[in-house]
Amino acid sequence: AGYLAKFTGPQKEMIDGVSAAHPYLLKMANYHDPIYPISTGKIKTEGVAEALNNFVPLFDKYNFSVVFENHEHLFKRTFPLKESKPAPDGVVYVGDGAWGVSLANLEGNPDQKIFATYGSLNHVWICEVSSTSIKLKAIDSKGEELGSFSTNIQH
Repeated sequence: AGYLAKFTGPQKEMIDGVSAAHPYLLKMANYHDPIYPISTGKIKTEGVAEALNNFVPLFDKYNFSVVFENHEHLFKRTFPLKESKPAPDGVVYVGDGAWGVSLANLEGNPDQKIFATYGSLNHVWICEVSSTSIKLKAIDSKGEELGSFSTNIQH
């Protein structure tokens, strides 16, 4: 998202169309540049604004359970968010692409209101999906758990 195609047009239409056609399926997304970056040093602000205006309303409307963000090479998990604010029935954003790569430094001050946890840590997210819930667990390069959460699949 944002590299080969804009956040508007075909990508937005695809998310809207597929989500509307399958309201009872688990919904997750994965893309490169984070909508909710924890480090301000590496982000293209115009892409964040486009994504906030085009993807986030669809993730909220169709009750996405979790969204995987990348690019920063840092560890993060947001609180559940609706309209970019903490909400019990919101979307959880995790990331940011830090398994087997050089870690980035945190730059700036992450918004404490939206991030449940974050750090400069190599990790991978392990997902366990059932018919009613999804559980995610972050594992570091030594196999130790960094944190976990679960959420009911929203329809």
